[in-house]
Amino acid sequence: MEANQNPNRKSESIRRANRIIQTRSFVLMILMGVVMFVLLFFRLFDLQIARHEELQSKAVNQQTRRTVVTASRGTIYDTAGNILAISSSAETIILSPLEINNALNDTENPVTWTKDSLAAGLAEILGKDAASIRKRMDNVKSQYELIQLRADEEVAAKVRAYVEENKISGVHLVADTKRYYPYGSLAAQVIGFVGDDNTGLYGLEAYYEEELEGQSGLVISAKDQAENDMLYTYEQYFAAKNGSDLTLTLDTTIQYYLEKGLEAMTDKFSAANGASGIVMNAKTGGIMAMASYPNYDLNDFLTVSDQTLQERIERGENTLAEMQLLQWRNKALNDTYEPGSTFKIVTALEYMREHPGAYNDYHFDCSGIFSFENNKIQCYHKTAHGSQDFTQAFANSCNGAFANLGTELDLTSYRNLAEQLLFNRSLPLDIPYNKSTFSMQADAETWEVLQTSIGQGQTLMSPMHNLLITAAIANGGILMKPYLMDHVENSGGDVIRKFSPSVAGELMVPNEADALKNLMVQVVNVGTGSALKRDSYQVAGKTGSAEVDKAKETHAWFVGFAPADDPKIAVCVIVEEGGSGGHTAAPIAAKLFDAWLQ
Repeated sequence: MEANQNPNRKSESIRRANRIIQTRSFVLMILMGVVMFVLLFFRLFDLQIARHEELQSKAVNQQTRRTVVTASRGTIYDTAGNILAISSSAETIILSPLEINNALNDTENPVTWTKDSLAAGLAEILGKDAASIRKRMDNVKSQYELIQLRADEEVAAKVRAYVEENKISGVHLVADTKRYYPYGSLAAQVIGFVGDDNTGLYGLEAYYEEELEGQSGLVISAKDQAENDMLYTYEQYFAAKNGSDLTLTLDTTIQYYLEKGLEAMTDKFSAANGASGIVMNAKTGGIMAMASYPNYDLNDFLTVSDQTLQERIERGENTLAEMQLLQWRNKALNDTYEPGSTFKIVTALEYMREHPGAYNDYHFDCSGIFSFENNKIQCYHKTAHGSQDFTQAFANSCNGAFANLGTELDLTSYRNLAEQLLFNRSLPLDIPYNKSTFSMQADAETWEVLQTSIGQGQTLMSPMHNLLITAAIANGGILMKPYLMDHVENSGGDVIRKFSPSVAGELMVPNEADALKNLMVQVVNVGTGSALKRDSYQVAGKTGSAEVDKAKETHAWFVGFAPADDPKIAVCVIVEEGGSGGHTAAPIAAKLFDAWLQ
C-alpha cells in the first residue's frame, strides 16, 4: 500500500492554480479595458473631431429653418442707358399638401373650402388644369408642391386675394424675380434669355452668366420638432448679392433700323430663310447693332411666331424644336455663306500685290459669258459689260473679268492672302462664332479657280468676318477687335470691368487699304451700289450676289462704310435668296447710314 500523500503539497498546488487563474483574469480585464478605452477613444474622436462639422450641421438643421433669399439678376443696358433686360418682381406660388390636409381635418376650426374648390379656384386664376393641381394636394408626404413659377405681380395679387378671402391654409407666395425684356424682340439673338431657374441659356445672358447671376442670400431661423417657426428666438440674415449690370455698345435706334430693314426686304423678296446684318463703329470696333431674321419675342422665347417657320412645322418639314433653334440662332456670327462678289475685294487685293503699279493697266472685254478651257462663267443675268478696266470691272462686279484675273494669280500666294485675312483662322471675338473657310489649294482645277475668284465654289464666309475685312479697309488696314460690352458695373455702382478699343492686327498696308477704298467708292458712284449714292456723304461699298442653287435666287450681300474720307460706321448685310445685292441688301445699308450720318 502506497503511503498517504502530503496534504501540504496538495494545498500548494491549488493555491498555485488559483494564482494563475487570478493573474490571467487580471490580464484579461486589463486587455478588455484597453480595448474598450481604444474603442471609446475612437468613437469620441469620430463624433467630436472627425464628424464634428457633419453632426453639428445635422443638429443645426434639426433646429433651424433655412430660407433662400433670391438675388436679383443684373440689368442689361444699351449704350445710351436704355434697359434691354431687367429682373422685375414676381412671386412663386407653392402649396403644402400636409398643411392643407391638417386644415381640412381640424374639427375645432372647420373650413369652408375643399381640395376640389381650391384646385378649381387656383386653376382659374393661373390658367392651369384643375385636375393636375388637385392631384398634387394628395401627396401629403411632400412639404411643398410647385404650382406656378415666377407669377407676375398682377397674377400673384389675385392668388393672394383669393387665399385671404377664403381663409385658405397651405398656399404660399414666395418673393422672387422674373426676367423681363422691355423691347420684346429687339436684339433677341444677341441678348438671349434665361431658363426657369433664372440661369442664362442663350446669347449674352448665358455668356456673361457669372457676372449677371449674383449670389443668393439666406435667412436662418429656429424651428420646433413640428417644423413650426419658434417665436422670440434667434434669426440670422445673410443678404443676397445682386448680379452686376452690363452696358453694351448696342444702339437701340440703329438696331431698330437694321431689324426693320431685314424684315422688310425679307418679306418683299420672299426670302424664306431670312437675313442678318451687323453695324460696327469703324474706328473702335464697338458693335452698334447685330440682328438675325426671323426674330422672336424674348419674353416668350419658346413660341415660334414667324409665319414661314410655323408653316414648315405644319407641313411636317421641321419639328418645333428645330424651328426654335433656328429663330434663336445668331446667323451673323454662326452661319457661313458663299460671299459672292464681296470676295472680289480679296481677289482684287491679290492681283494688286502681284502687279504693283500695273494693275490699272488691266483690260477685259465682257460679252456676258467668259469661256476658258471649256469652262464658262456668266455675269449676273448675263449682262455684257463691254470694255472694262480694273476699276470698272470691280465697280460693275464683272464676273468674267474677275474669273480672268483668277487665271493669272499665284494660287499659293492667293491662299496665303486669304488666311492672312482670317480665312481658316480664329476671329478676334470673345463670343461664340463659326470660322470662315477657304479650301482652294495650289493644284486646284481650273473650274475651282474660276469659281473661287468670283466668290463662289467652296469658299464660305460669315457676315461678321466680311464686316471685319471691310472695317480694316476703312481703318487703313488696321483690324480693330470687335466688342459688344462697354463695361460691367457691380450692384454698388462701381465699374469692375471696362472694355476699350484695341488693335487686333494689320490685315493690309495703308496704301493697299486706300486703293481698295477707292475701288469701293466707284461701286457706289458708278457701279452696282448706286442705291447708296448721297450728296451729303460718300459711301464706299461692295455688293454681292452669291449663287447657291440654280433653282433659287442668289444671296444678296452688301458690305461698306461711310463717310469714305473719315469712316465712322461699317455695315454688313445679307438677305438669303434675296437676289441682287445692289437691289436688296444695299437699300438696307442706305437707311442705316442715313440714320447715323444725316
